[in-house]
Amino acid sequence: MKQFIPYFILLTLAALTSCGPMQGMYQPGKLKDLKIAAPEQLSTSPYWTMADGTQLYHFSQGNGTPVLVLHGGPGFPYAKEWTGLEPLTEEYQFHYFHQRGCGKSDSPVWVLDSPDYFKNMTTLESKLGLGALLSDIEQIRQILNVDKLILIGHSYGGFLAALYAAEFPGHVEKMVLISPAHMIKNPKEIPGLYDLVMFNLPDSMISNYQDYMKRYFDYGNLFMHTEDTLRLLNEEFFIYYAAACSNMGLPMTPVAMDRTGGWAGHGPNFSTGERLDAAEFVKTVDIPVLILHGDKDLCPVEASKFYQSILPNSTLKVIEGADHFPYEGKPAEFAALVADFLK
Repeated sequence: MKQFIPYFILLTLAALTSCGPMQGMYQPGKLKDLKIAAPEQLSTSPYWTMADGTQLYHFSQGNGTPVLVLHGGPGFPYAKEWTGLEPLTEEYQFHYFHQRGCGKSDSPVWVLDSPDYFKNMTTLESKLGLGALLSDIEQIRQILNVDKLILIGHSYGGFLAALYAAEFPGHVEKMVLISPAHMIKNPKEIPGLYDLVMFNLPDSMISNYQDYMKRYFDYGNLFMHTEDTLRLLNEEFFIYYAAACSNMGLPMTPVAMDRTGGWAGHGPNFSTGERLDAAEFVKTVDIPVLILHGDKDLCPVEASKFYQSILPNSTLKVIEGADHFPYEGKPAEFAALVADFLK
C-alpha cells in the first residue's frame, strides 16, 4: 500500500539534496557520549529549566513513586491530569510536562529567516529535534532525583520513551507505551496516520485533504512560516482526523489539549530524515514494558505489535472499545492494567 507521508517528504527533502534521500541528523546511541546536566532546581517547581535555558511547564498528580508522562504529537500537550491515572495517585506521583515548543513551555524557535536553508534546518533540529527532546527527559530524571525512571508514553510520547530507554538503558525501570507512534522504522510496511486518515475520509473531503498535505509538507517553503502560522496548520489536521473517525464509526474521546506546537511538529522530521531504522537499537531495551492499544483506535494495532516484536520483555494488551485515548475513554480498564503492571 502506497504511503502518503513519505511521498511528500521524498519530494521536498530530495529537492533539497543533490545526493538522494536525506539522512536524518539523529544518530541512535550518540546521546550517551554527551555530558547532559540539568541546572540545580526544585522538582516541585511549575517550570523546569533545561541546560539551554528553555523552561518546561510541569504539573503533577498524586503522591508516591515518581512516574514521568510523555505526551504525543509531537507538540500536542495535555491541559489536565489523566482520569485513568487518578486511582493510582496514592502510590504514585505522575509528573506531566509540556515538551519544548508547545503548551505553556518555551518555544525556542519563533521565526527562522536566514537566507541559508541549511542553517535554518540545523537550528530547528538542534532546538526542537529528537536530541533536544531526549536530552530534556534525561535532565528531568536528574531534577526528579531518581536513578531509574518509570515512563508512560502516549502516541509520539511512546516513541520517545522507547528511544530514551535505548539511549539511557541504566535509567529506566519500566515503561507503559500507549498506542506508540510507528516511527522506529521508516518507511514502514503498514500505513501511517496521515495515510489512514486519507483512506477513511468521506470522498467529498479527499481533495481538500490532499491539498492540506501538500501545504503541510511543503518543506521548500517551510521557513517562510512563523510559529503561529505553523500552529494553525497543525491544528487543521484535527478536522480531517475527526472526519475519518466519524466516517468509520469510531469513537473520539474529547481530550483537553493546551497550545499545540508549530515548529515542534517539524523539528523531529529533520532528525529522522526520510529514513530511520532504529529497530535494532531499540531491541536492546530489556526492561518490563506494557503496551496498550484500543481496538477502536484509528491507528492500527499492528504498530503496537511491531513494538512488541522488538522489545523482548514486553506485553501487549488490547482494550476493548477504546480509541486513541484509553486513559479518558476507558479509564477504569486503563487504570486496572497500569496498576497491575506497576505493582
